[in-house]
Amino acid sequence: MPQALKVAALVFLGGALGSGLRFLIGFELEVAPTLFVVNALGTLLLGFVNGKNWAGWVHPCFGTGVAGGFTTLSGVSLFMNANLAAAPVSTALAVTLMLAIGFASHWLGMKFARLAR
Repeated sequence: MPQALKVAALVFLGGALGSGLRFLIGFELEVAPTLFVVNALGTLLLGFVNGKNWAGWVHPCFGTGVAGGFTTLSGVSLFMNANLAAAPVSTALAVTLMLAIGFASHWLGMKFARLAR
């Protein structure tokens, strides 16, 4: 099997897991809290994966796949589209906060990875 096909399979498997988890969390939370939770956890995972040299299969499966399937920029776009006209300031603040939390979560994930053996 060609290497590119193996990597694609890892991304597909991880993406299915990440998307499924996001879907399950979405049933339990309202839209804005769901976006905060999944994007914070997903960027924490991505920071953890990016923070250390793992085996070659880890980044495609957990970074691109799970974290990519779990986080949602399209959800943030839908949130903005649904709320921007009625509440522009609070919507902009929420999206800015989501981005800031994402950057902080990624940084924290990288720190956690450096502590891992």
